[in-house]
Amino acid sequence: MWGLIGRKDLTIKNIRRAFYALIIAFFIVSSLPLGVPMFSVPVGPFYFRSDHLIHMFIYFCITFMGVIVYSRAERKKAILFFIGIFVFAIIEEGHQMLVPGRDMSKGDLLFDFVGIGGAIIVHWILNRTNQLSWIVQEKSETKAS
Repeated sequence: MWGLIGRKDLTIKNIRRAFYALIIAFFIVSSLPLGVPMFSVPVGPFYFRSDHLIHMFIYFCITFMGVIVYSRAERKKAILFFIGIFVFAIIEEGHQMLVPGRDMSKGDLLFDFVGIGGAIIVHWILNRTNQLSWIVQEKSETKAS
């Protein structure tokens, strides 16, 4: 059912490792002077580009994993994470001005924030319906052993 990843592998410690690896990989890839082929659709004064979906998906994944890790932490760490992920999005988008062939885009930043907000909402819904309880069980089982 779980494929290559077993249920035992989805502990908070392993999710935290994947979270940090994803952030580092994302920052490295966004620093490369790549041109991604994309389509662009005018929507009023705004142009919707296919890479907006990529931005939204990546920030959704980063935020969802971070929320899983830090929502169980003390309140101060959770608040710092929420502030940090928004600051990271701004810095990551701003540093692209320094990369040849890339530029800062308000549209990309908007979709970064949409991905962050979407992950927070999905986590809140799953947490309220107790769909994330198995992660907590894994955490307590690893502490008990």
